[in-house]
Amino acid sequence: MSGFDTVLWAIGRAANTADLNLEATDIDVLPDGTIPTDAYQNTTASGIYAIGDITGRVPLTPVAIAAGRRLADRLFNNQTESRVDYENIPTVVFAHPPVGSVGLTEAQARESGRQVTIYQTEFQPMRYALNHHGSRTAMKLVCVDDNQRVVGIHMVGDGVDEMLQGFAVAVKLGATKADFDNTLAIHPVSAEELVTLKQPHHSE
Repeated sequence: MSGFDTVLWAIGRAANTADLNLEATDIDVLPDGTIPTDAYQNTTASGIYAIGDITGRVPLTPVAIAAGRRLADRLFNNQTESRVDYENIPTVVFAHPPVGSVGLTEAQARESGRQVTIYQTEFQPMRYALNHHGSRTAMKLVCVDDNQRVVGIHMVGDGVDEMLQGFAVAVKLGATKADFDNTLAIHPVSAEELVTLKQPHHSE
């Protein structure tokens, strides 16, 4: 896509642990102030847990909420294996237009050494078909292996923030390109493009 003259550089956030006197405990703290944990939110100090942004994992509110709930279930509800799965977490940048992503990027998929097939499209949403004043939409499916399992979906355009949640379920469940192809499209909506992509994209 083209036509942009400004780029937003989101540089992240800093951990606010300097005044917690953690050096007086057995809790490991990384140089950036974050507290590493294992898959079950355990710190290096027995009986002390950390969740959310402070762990240096995916810094999203729903992730922190989910980690807290899973930890509570494990500690107080006899769900001994309850924990957050940090793979394939959908994320959205609420810009104008929004940008949505779940799973692997094309580069990450290729770095894995697996067979990668890309499907992508760019189009003018039908709502702007008559006035040509709206932003365009771009979508990409990242598929791997012979069965073309969909391991990444990346979109930018009006409404992609709402579209992504449902398609993230498909990625989480291991849907293949054939599963997408066998899903009948809803017309006329932008989301139908993801289930009607036919020709693989070949990088130049």
